[in-house]
Amino acid sequence: MRKFYTCALIWALTWPVLQAQSTDFPADFEEKVEAAKLQITRPLDSGYETVPIYENPYQDYHYAIRSDKEDMEIRYYVLPYNEQDTLSMFPDVLCLRASSSVAVNDDEALMSMLPILRTELRQNFGADWGIIYFFEPKPDFTGFKHCRMLALHKEGIGSVLVFFLFDDPNNVAVDIRFPAVRFEELN
Repeated sequence: MRKFYTCALIWALTWPVLQAQSTDFPADFEEKVEAAKLQITRPLDSGYETVPIYENPYQDYHYAIRSDKEDMEIRYYVLPYNEQDTLSMFPDVLCLRASSSVAVNDDEALMSMLPILRTELRQNFGADWGIIYFFEPKPDFTGFKHCRMLALHKEGIGSVLVFFLFDDPNNVAVDIRFPAVRFEELN
């Protein structure tokens, strides 16, 4: 009988945690995530909530979350591999197209690009290729002043673009949320 009460107590204490960790992704986004063999860790703190997709003429995305506490929105674009789709095979073209579409075209605007080391890609993201862009996004894409775009690709599996949108260039939450996307380890 003691085992029963111990198991019941453990279940009662862990059930709310397990519920809080459920992804609650929309079905169409979940399908893309599964097809691209991605693991996306949704923040459980700082009040992140799903926000509606904002139609814009520059870059599609499939899912977005926002935190007023961290003053940041995170948007996800997932492209599973498809041999009939050139963009799914060439991630450099995909992310160059996305960054040049979303970034402002002002002569004084700056854009920085930083490739991710292969060892870091494998260890932190399970990816074969990746790059980070930092730029000022077009106002029609977002009301935030800054964007850090993470682009990851796994050969024959898919690509993901993650747009971190924020106002304060020293927002430490960007670095905290950065490693929340990775490709599954394939056996």
